[in-house]
Amino acid sequence: MRYVAIFAILVFCPAVGLAQIPTVDIKCNGLDSNVVIDPGSNAKIDFSITAGSGLGNTVDIWVILETDSGYYSYNGFGPIQGWNEGIYNAYYTDPLVDMNDTALDSPVPDGDYVAYVVIDTWADGFFDQNLIYTFDSVDIVAGIEGLAFIPAGEFEMGDHYGVGNPDELPVHAVYIDAFWMDIFEVTNQKYCDYLNSAYGQHLIEVIGGVVYKAGDTEPYCDTKKSSSYSRIIWDDINFCFKVESGNENHPMVMVSWYGAVAYANWRSGEFGLSACYDFETWECTFGARGFRLPTEAEWEKAARGGEHNPYYQYHWGSNIDGSKANYWDSSDPYEAGLYPWTTPVGYYDGHQTPPGVDMANGYGLYDMAGNVWEWCNDWYSSTYYSSSPYDNPHGPASGNERIRRGGGWDNWSDRCRSAWRYFAVPGDPWFYLGFRLVLE
Repeated sequence: MRYVAIFAILVFCPAVGLAQIPTVDIKCNGLDSNVVIDPGSNAKIDFSITAGSGLGNTVDIWVILETDSGYYSYNGFGPIQGWNEGIYNAYYTDPLVDMNDTALDSPVPDGDYVAYVVIDTWADGFFDQNLIYTFDSVDIVAGIEGLAFIPAGEFEMGDHYGVGNPDELPVHAVYIDAFWMDIFEVTNQKYCDYLNSAYGQHLIEVIGGVVYKAGDTEPYCDTKKSSSYSRIIWDDINFCFKVESGNENHPMVMVSWYGAVAYANWRSGEFGLSACYDFETWECTFGARGFRLPTEAEWEKAARGGEHNPYYQYHWGSNIDGSKANYWDSSDPYEAGLYPWTTPVGYYDGHQTPPGVDMANGYGLYDMAGNVWEWCNDWYSSTYYSSSPYDNPHGPASGNERIRRGGGWDNWSDRCRSAWRYFAVPGDPWFYLGFRLVLE
């Protein structure tokens, strides 16, 4: 997502009331007016409002985008509802409170905009002043195809039913900033596109059918030459990769944690975003605004789909059958032939066998329960929940295994619970283990 925001005009209209008026400070990315926000950064508008004297002070706040085809306004209820056509929606507070994180990163149409923040302040029932902030030349690219928005907020992480392992306890409150997440697990075809691009740039090499970072010893993934479970074919005559026919839209498997983060850096580059991972240390730079693996906490929040009253074992409820997810003996038609028994991404869209409804969760994500396990960014610790921080936990500082989540075709249905935790050695690819990415 790309933004360029230049702050331009502040207009004060005469006050008509007698009470002391509220004061308003507006910043973008923490900066005052008359600054340029670099391309690639998020243009977030923060409101800081201080009430004036007297009771009953209120304020209306309107965030409006002017386009060639009309106006769009932010409705004040979060990016799920987001921007609506017209100028009939606004933030409203009574009495005055601070409001933060009104972001120009909701899915508005592509295009060039002028953005206005219009603030009507009232004190003791009298109209006091009207402030108009203009952000000129706002260039918004409306999202990246295939991502779902996960709103910021708190949730209670862990096993609410007492049916899991000790490492799922204690249940603890966690606050997660907003982020975007792949709707589907990364497919064989998408990973194959990366491999061909990286090979052409001499970033990877193939030794014995295994793909490595060029000059390194950490494996990225297997090909058919090194594992019969892989769906990636290495053509060492034409020096290219291709997907085994019929499996293009199945999730990528036989990929290590290193191979997943290498794909994340490449994908960031494809969209002109910053790389999150250092290939020397394999450390992740959070806040780099590129693609990366989700933290374990982000993954669980996303998997739950916003359901919290009550918390369910799965995003749809606390019972599971083969119409809802791909797990061992779920009776889908892909449970035949050679492993892996994956289903195409998005298969559970209401046309699955056994028959069922569309199983996208409340955030629009598919296969957060079952199909393949998914790599997370975090190191694993069985006791981490006892010391996890509240704000955006990133997991232990070190470890021997990385977190994997979600269950898969190879395991029983209880492993598909949203709270279930497991792990894998980061350099080990498996035929049940894939990944999806997030974007801050």
